[in-house]
Amino acid sequence: MGKYFSFILIVGLLTCLSCSDEVELGDGDYLVFGQYGAYCGGETCVEFYRLESDRIFEETSDQYTGEGFHPFNNFVELPETAVSIAKELETLFPTRLLVEPDTILGETNVIDAGYLYVEWKSETQHRYWIISNSSPNLLPEYRTFATEISNVINELN
Repeated sequence: MGKYFSFILIVGLLTCLSCSDEVELGDGDYLVFGQYGAYCGGETCVEFYRLESDRIFEETSDQYTGEGFHPFNNFVELPETAVSIAKELETLFPTRLLVEPDTILGETNVIDAGYLYVEWKSETQHRYWIISNSSPNLLPEYRTFATEISNVINELN
């Protein structure tokens, strides 16, 4: 039992030491964020953006099935002012997400308040998460990040 506990402790410490408090978008890295669902109509029901280190793109097909990675194929580059609006998401990105075992966070199919989509692609990882807008049981750092994503999307629209 003691050896098992020691092993878990060492793995946990090494994991924590290898994680920094902030992520940074390097060459080839990106953060996709967006919203979909909810009781709404029109073009703003599905909004996806792709943030790179110094550029941002808006997805123009405005479609998402709600499952798996978003097929980010049709996009248009936005002006530099849009980059400055979205850049704070890079700073607020909860590094805990990178080790989160679940891809769906919060309660789903309870109230259709919509969902947020987050995708992180780096040299070493490619992950996505779906976050319920209506879930009261998100971790505080996830809630803060989700709120900022909604604010950025509203400002970019």
